[in-house]
Amino acid sequence: MTLYEFNMLSQKDKETVVFEQSEFLHVETIDGLKYGLYAKDTFFIEAVCFTDSLKVRDITAFDSGELINKYLELLK
Repeated sequence: MTLYEFNMLSQKDKETVVFEQSEFLHVETIDGLKYGLYAKDTFFIEAVCFTDSLKVRDITAFDSGELINKYLELLK
């Protein structure tokens, strides 16, 4: 799957790909939100969930830019 194909998915399908078909790399909790980093094929995905309910707030896929810089130290 490419980054473009992932971004074209519905929210429900994105959640399926993230939580069932991607490799979990890291999680951190900040201000009541869990930020999960996942790897899928040639890109990364950040899933932001509410800590208390684990309901997904946002899913962002990326292969470069500021988000990758945020996680570079963790991936070494």
